[in-house]
Amino acid sequence: MDMIADLYAAQPFWVWAGLAAGLLAIEVVSGSGWLLWASASAAVTGAVTALAGTDLPVTLAVFAVLTMVSTL
Repeated sequence: MDMIADLYAAQPFWVWAGLAAGLLAIEVVSGSGWLLWASASAAVTGAVTALAGTDLPVTLAVFAVLTMVSTL
């Protein structure tokens, strides 16, 4: 678990990009359509994190809001 925390501290963009890729892979396998929006939200959150340099609580809030809005 420390390795993920170290990776997030060093470059949070790649954690969000990995989450987006993982969610997209699950979506491709399942074909349900529900994880597509969460994957897109993770990708946008990664971009926001890379450009704005937000901290973890703000980043999680951005991901949560984007996921809820895009799913609805």
